[in-house]
Amino acid sequence: NMKRFVSIILAAIMLASFAGCTGSQQHANVDPTAAPTEAATAEPTAAPTAVPTEEPTHEPTETPTPEPTATPEPVELDFDECAELVCTLPWGTGDNEVYFEWPNEGEGWAPQHFFVSNGKIYIFDFQGNYEMGFITYDIESGEIGRISITSDIHYIIWTCFAVLDGKLIGQKGVFDLETGEQYLIQPLIQQGDEPMYLRCFQVRDGKCYGYVGKTNLYYDPEMEYLDEYELDLGNRMWIYKRRIISTQNDRGFIIDDAGNSIPRATYLGFDAEGNHYTQGEGEIYLKDENGWVYAWETITKYAPDGHAVSVLKFDFKPELIRTYTAERFSLVTEDGTVWLMIEHKDGLRIYKVNM
Repeated sequence: NMKRFVSIILAAIMLASFAGCTGSQQHANVDPTAAPTEAATAEPTAAPTAVPTEEPTHEPTETPTPEPTATPEPVELDFDECAELVCTLPWGTGDNEVYFEWPNEGEGWAPQHFFVSNGKIYIFDFQGNYEMGFITYDIESGEIGRISITSDIHYIIWTCFAVLDGKLIGQKGVFDLETGEQYLIQPLIQQGDEPMYLRCFQVRDGKCYGYVGKTNLYYDPEMEYLDEYELDLGNRMWIYKRRIISTQNDRGFIIDDAGNSIPRATYLGFDAEGNHYTQGEGEIYLKDENGWVYAWETITKYAPDGHAVSVLKFDFKPELIRTYTAERFSLVTEDGTVWLMIEHKDGLRIYKVNM
């Protein structure tokens, strides 16, 4: 019995020690697998994906954007390289000659205005003799012609003119170049003694537009504003369309509805793409060999947003003459071609420039 009792005690001790080993072994197998999987899968995957995706996407796209939108400098055009001579009409009093009188301590006499329409150049050559009328030049054939007028046509034209569908359109009336018929246009309303009259004309899309400026000094750069009117031939009246420019300050105009500004100068009109064109004098004055003082002349093209696209700068050299009879010696057609009427010692020259 004593032996059997000892055997039972020994067996119980062995069972207890075996149970203690298996318990400690199971505990050791659980801990190492839980800790590494949670730490390794959560931390390394979250940190790399969050940081790189946010920072690079914001910084590069926001900072460099202002640079490409900076306003480019205008292209300076060389007159001798880009101005194409269309014709030279000789000075004189013949049918195919342009009247000219040399300046004598003041203004001389030369054509005041010209217009380009349907492949022809029309030059108002009334000085010295009203019946001289207009000289016409066919750009393709080179043929020179003349349109005689009477003195009352000068009253119709007054400051400038346009030609559309065989009709000469002036400040106050229309003259049919084929039939000779003429009729008046309803005058624009004047406010007190301040004149409101057409400063220039343009033909676009088969319609005639006139620009009406309000000024006290009769000079385009002094205008308070410039409005656009469309000619209603059927009702013989001008229809208000919109304001083109208005005064910003002593040195600038505001153009178009966006309120962009340009320096003061004589306004020529705009092309089919909405680019604006002006004529002005440079700030540098020169003196020729005879002591005459003259200035750089500039034609500037502005984009619709108001920034200068190109500038044509040239001077009236000693071989050129200035009578200052023309209020404007340049105009722009709807295709963006700039036309220049320049008084040269050899005759009246017409140039065209693609700006």
